[in-house]
Formats: sequence, structure tokens, C-alpha cells
Amino acid sequence: MTRLIAALALIVAMLAFVPTASSAQEEHDFLYYFFGFADYTVEVPDIKYPKTPKLKRGDTYYDHRSAIKASAVEPINFAGHLKVVEWGCGTECQNGVIIDMLDGTLHELPPAAAGYSYYVDSSLLVTNSHISEDPPDWMEQRLYYWDGEQLVFIKKAKYQVVDGGE
Repeated sequence: MTRLIAALALIVAMLAFVPTASSAQEEHDFLYYFFGFADYTVEVPDIKYPKTPKLKRGDTYYDHRSAIKASAVEPINFAGHLKVVEWGCGTECQNGVIIDMLDGTLHELPPAAAGYSYYVDSSLLVTNSHISEDPPDWMEQRLYYWDGEQLVFIKKAKYQVVDGGE
């Protein structure tokens, strides 16, 4: 009987240290606080049946349909119910789309040269967030927020972030 109680006590103690979804979301990196993602927090609903992306011939991102479809099955990563899909388009060039997992609609990402930063629990998106030492004069960050239907430009800035990003 004492062995059973000791085993149960050990299991309870081990479960106390298992991370949960809510505690994992509370852990953010340097960029989360640097750019102010916490000022744009959103609820993260439990979406049991995400919608398939709606791809149409002639869309500027149609050539990337394989990447879009493959990414659509991965976890939501932006603004509570959106999925950001990124791809390279050459040297210092990134593009992509945002998939609304509630209805499958696609929205183009603004172009970037040094990556994007975004979080599942924030509606803020930053382009060129991974600038390191000695960035070119033309490179700047652009901050956008998701208003429920589209990305809305907030401001442009010139920061030098050296920590390496996500």
C-alpha cells in the first residue's frame, strides 16, 4: 500500500512539471517584448476543423500552392486563427500568404528582406525583424496588425536587432 501511495505521489509530482498549452504561450522570446507584440494580444480559439486554403488560378501566389497546402496542416501560428506561410523569392527576398483557418481565404504577406516575426497570441506582424549588424541603409522594419480582415500598416522603423530572432 505504501508503494502505491509513493508511486501516486511521484506521478502527481511529475505532472506538476509537464508544460501545458497555456504555460507554453506565456514563454516568449526577446522579439516579443522588443517590438511590443503583447500590445496586440488575441484569444487563441480551439479550431477543431480548419478550412482548406482557397486557391484560384491566376492568384499571384498560385505557383506556391504546394507549400500553401502543406503548411495548412501545421499548427496555427498567427493572430489566434491564422497560418503564415513563407517562401523565398531570391536573395534578401521573402514572400508568403496568410491563411485564415476559419474560412480558408488567403491574404498576401507584405514583402520582406530579412524575415518576419509573428506569434499565435498576437495580431502584430513585423517584416525584416531579423536584421543583424550593419544592415543596408534601405532596410527597415514595417509593423502591421491584423484587424480581422487584413493587415493594416502601423509604422516603419529602423531597429538593429542582433539576437538572431525566433
